[in-house]
Amino acid sequence: MSGTQKCQYCSFSPLPYGADRCPRCGTEIGRGNSGGNETSEGTRLESVEDVRRWVEQERSRPAKQAATQQRTEAPEDSAMPFRPIRRAPMALLCVVDDGGDGGEWFRIRGPEIVVGRDEGDIRIPQDNALSGRHFKLARISTNGRFTWQLTDLQSTNGTFVRVAAALLQDEQEILIGSRRFRFEAPRLDRSDEMASASSQGSPARKTTQGWQTLSASSLGPATATLVELTAGGEGRRIALRDREQWIGADGGRCTVIVSDDPFVSKQHAKLFCDDKGRWNVKDGKSRNGTWLRVQQIQIRSTAELQAGEQRFLVRIFQS
Repeated sequence: MSGTQKCQYCSFSPLPYGADRCPRCGTEIGRGNSGGNETSEGTRLESVEDVRRWVEQERSRPAKQAATQQRTEAPEDSAMPFRPIRRAPMALLCVVDDGGDGGEWFRIRGPEIVVGRDEGDIRIPQDNALSGRHFKLARISTNGRFTWQLTDLQSTNGTFVRVAAALLQDEQEILIGSRRFRFEAPRLDRSDEMASASSQGSPARKTTQGWQTLSASSLGPATATLVELTAGGEGRRIALRDREQWIGADGGRCTVIVSDDPFVSKQHAKLFCDDKGRWNVKDGKSRNGTWLRVQQIQIRSTAELQAGEQRFLVRIFQS
């Protein structure tokens, strides 16, 4: 019987009687080497290269199983990645390339950095909307913990931060595309006499006053207002009469329509009044974002800034 058997894959003959594998190629005799009867495993292999590949896989399988078992049995490393504990954290500031997400990165290892048009550590002279010293990032310590603080240096056009959602304050400025708006909260104006007495510090009069009637002009705006700011001063004033208003380019779905600005999305941002009567702004997943003007704000992780027409990225490393 040993003289009639041969290896189906390498044609070695005769196969030793009782052998498990072919002495030449190592193919298991039970897999296609039973006197020319092909098994289902053999019919799936269509070339010598496939056979050799399968043989190598079979030979390496015990080693792979052993390595997998070792990785499974190895204890998981619970150590934290190294980071400085005692020294102050470093920050990164990126001057974003026009029309892109990347740019030139600056590592802030000192206590602060100043950005401006013609003064400071980072200067951008080609942006005329930047002030000479526009804003600074400074490292501060609060209760033994370091954070970074953004401060506008009384710039003419302000410093803006990109927000997903924010609570609006009276006189808050909002940047949508290239358009700027000022939010005015609803309020009741006091009479000139009361305001004058308060400013002079004089006590309130104790005499009884006669009955006075009020007209609509005696009251301040009954609703919140959005004022568009232009190069020539105040533009249109939009009364926010509904509890939810949209700003965007779509005239069918937005109350505040900005149809001639290519940087404004169809539904760019939503203004809404919450259950406590406070007005909020929420970005509508717009491409170019919704931005609020700030005087000073703490940055704990990451932030996007705009000063003039230049945008910046800030990344803070936690201490």
